[in-house]
Amino acid sequence: MPFLPIALSNLRDALDEIFELVCFGNKYFDTEKPWNTRSNDVEACKNTIFNCVQFIANLSVLLAPFLPFSSEKVCRWLSLDTLWKPQFIEGGFIIPKTEILYERLDKKIVEDELNRLKQ
Repeated sequence: MPFLPIALSNLRDALDEIFELVCFGNKYFDTEKPWNTRSNDVEACKNTIFNCVQFIANLSVLLAPFLPFSSEKVCRWLSLDTLWKPQFIEGGFIIPKTEILYERLDKKIVEDELNRLKQ
């Protein structure tokens, strides 16, 4: 029976590592401020968006074992295969119409669910 806790620990560790990358990507996006550079430094904006798309492409493959349906959608939008290898999106790629992957949850719903779980 010791296999189960080790497996869960490994999954948790893997997700922790991936979400550290997500935080890094979010920080990069916020630091580069493409919403500002869009009008005053177009090349910097293009570079930021290009890097973020590369980041998202690779995260979609890393997260596939944990979020298979969402990862599949992103891979489809970016015309990627889901092979475990570095992904690259060519410059000039046109992303097709997308949709919201996750709806924002109302804080009240989250609180209610947490309270229900505690009982």
